[in-house]
Amino acid sequence: MVLVVGIFAIFLPTLITNYRELDALREQELQQRRQLQEARDRYRELAAEKQELESDPERVELLARDKLGYVREGEVVYIFPSPPAPAATP
Repeated sequence: MVLVVGIFAIFLPTLITNYRELDALREQELQQRRQLQEARDRYRELAAEKQELESDPERVELLARDKLGYVREGEVVYIFPSPPAPAATP
C-alpha cells in the first residue's frame, strides 16, 4: 500500500502538468479551427467576387474608374479641390 501511495505521489505532479498541457493544446486546436473556418469563409467570399468580376465587365470598368481613377480615351477629367476643413472653435 505504501508503495502505491509513493508511486502516486511521484507521478502526480507529472500527471497534473500533462493534463494542463493537454488542456492548453485543446484550446489552441479550437482557436485554430475557428481561424480555419474564418479563412474558408473569406475564400468563398473572394471566389464569389472573382466569379462576379469575370462575368461582369461593366462592374470591372466601374471599379477601375472608381478605385483606380481610370478614364476612357478621349474623356476629360475635371478634379475639383476638396472644401477646406472647418476651423476648430476655441
